[in-house]
Amino acid sequence: MMNRMKQTALLVAIVALLAQIVLGWPTKADAARPYSDITVVMYMTDWCPYCVKARAYIKSLGVKLVEYNVERDKDKAAESMRKAGRRGVPVIDVEGIIIPGYSPEHIKAAVEKRREQ
Repeated sequence: MMNRMKQTALLVAIVALLAQIVLGWPTKADAARPYSDITVVMYMTDWCPYCVKARAYIKSLGVKLVEYNVERDKDKAAESMRKAGRRGVPVIDVEGIIIPGYSPEHIKAAVEKRREQ
C-alpha cells in the first residue's frame, strides 16, 4: 500500500491531468510559443562559412529568419557592432538574446527561452 503522501500526490496529478483533458486547461507544452512565432535576426556576409551553417541550422528550427548582409548595409553593420560589442559575423539576435558567432547550442537555448516567455 502507498503511504498517505504518495496517494495525495498521485490524486493531485490525476486531477490535474483530467482538468487538462476535460476542461482544456493549457499544459506546459501548450503554453510554449510555436517555433514559427520566434524571430531570429542574423547579421552575415555572403562569403562567411559559419553564416551558411548558422542559416541552415536556424532554418531547421522552423523559426522566422531575417538576414542582414553587413557588407551591403553599413547601418546594419553598425547595429550588429552595437549589439555584439565586436566586429565579425555571424551575429545572431534571438529576440534580444545576442549570440556572437555560430553556436548551435546557444541558438537553440535562446530560441527555447523565448518560446517559454
